[in-house]
Amino acid sequence: MRQAAGARLAATGDVSLREIATALGVDPAALYRHFPDKHAIVRGWVLDGFVALAESMREAVANRRTPATRLAAIGEAYVRFAVAQPRRFQAMFGRERVPLADIAGHHHDGLTPWALLFASVEALRTAGGSSLPPSRAALVAWSAVHGLAALAVDGRVDDLDAAIADVTAVIVAGLQPRRG
Repeated sequence: MRQAAGARLAATGDVSLREIATALGVDPAALYRHFPDKHAIVRGWVLDGFVALAESMREAVANRRTPATRLAAIGEAYVRFAVAQPRRFQAMFGRERVPLADIAGHHHDGLTPWALLFASVEALRTAGGSSLPPSRAALVAWSAVHGLAALAVDGRVDDLDAAIADVTAVIVAGLQPRRG
């Protein structure tokens, strides 16, 4: 489904099929040529959201040279995606609970948002970063940016740029080796 159209859809299964069809620029009956029911339509939109998020993250790290700047860029891309597509973001982490295996299978290259985050954390660790196992370090980083993203989507962040800079700086600093 087209990303711009998906950004206008509701966060829950309560969205009407007419609204989905209008957002996609197709007749409501056409949806059923591709999906068996409304649940499948919303699920497809959610799966495509994870592909779009991974693409945003991939683009964000394209020109970053160090593991620390790549990790910060991934965090920023995550938050900006959520703010740009709040309804989709809420659906991606709401009732629709798509299994991680399905998300990975939906990515043509297998690079899910988590795989990109994990690779970035592992690169930082290899460069002398955190002594935490990569899976735990990635969970810490994801939790922090997801929390900021949720707060921003809910309108509870006054200065988004400063908040992103602060949260990503704290994540990177927390995963850097201790000095002294």
